[in-house]
Amino acid sequence: MKTEGEYAVDYGRRAHRAVSAVLYGIWIAVAFHQIGHVLAIRTSIYLFMPVACIWFPHALATCTGMRWWWHDGAYSESTHPVFLRWGGWFVLVVAPLVFLFVLQ
Repeated sequence: MKTEGEYAVDYGRRAHRAVSAVLYGIWIAVAFHQIGHVLAIRTSIYLFMPVACIWFPHALATCTGMRWWWHDGAYSESTHPVFLRWGGWFVLVVAPLVFLFVLQ
C-alpha cells in the first residue's frame, strides 16, 4: 500500500539535482584551471546557495521570520519553491558566464 500522495512526488527532482551537481563541478574545475585553488574554493562557496536552492526548494521556501535592517517587522511570507529553483538555476548558469566572458 502506498502511503505517499501523488501530489507530493516531484519527478524532475533527480534530473535537477544531477545536472546542477555536474554544472557545479564544471564551474569549480574551470575556476581551478583559470587561476588556482583559491578561486576554486571561492567559486564553490559562492555557488553553494544556488545549488541548495535547486536541491531543496521546498525546505528553503518555508524559511520565514527573518529580520532585515530596512524592514520594520519580520518577513512572514513564504516563497514558492519553483521561484527558488529557477532563481538558483539563473545564478548557477548566468553569473559564472558573466564572470567568464564579460569581466575578462
